[in-house]
Amino acid sequence: MPMFDKTRIRETLLAMERADIAAAQRSYDAYFGEATTAGDRVFDPEHAATVVRDRPVLERIEALEHEHEHHVQIIAATSFGPSVTVGPGAVVQIDDRFVVVAVPAPEFEYGEVRMIGISTRAPLFRAMKGLRLGDAFEFNHRTHAIRGLW
Repeated sequence: MPMFDKTRIRETLLAMERADIAAAQRSYDAYFGEATTAGDRVFDPEHAATVVRDRPVLERIEALEHEHEHHVQIIAATSFGPSVTVGPGAVVQIDDRFVVVAVPAPEFEYGEVRMIGISTRAPLFRAMKGLRLGDAFEFNHRTHAIRGLW
């Protein structure tokens, strides 16, 4: 059974969120920056009109940035101590897959183990909330077992 440094997992999740925030900021700056004065460039009113027309695009970029900022707050407020039951901050082995309960996150590597992040709003979390090592639960019409809990 693998051992996990949950502090390192927490830092990995934080780094992923911060990278997503930076990417959203770069997208916003690249899109909006063309319509403003930058260095020796002059304000382009035609492009500014396009930016106003494409405001929904900018709002989606801003929403993504705010979502990832919120994820950073959630991770910072979550205890990643040892877990006896499935709850926030737990690393759970479900059959042969690993999830960390904190925020939604794409698959990432921890040593030789691949895991994903899920939020406490995820249907998978709701199906296994409060369960212990060895417990089974139903999800998507299948029975799954909690084979590891950290």
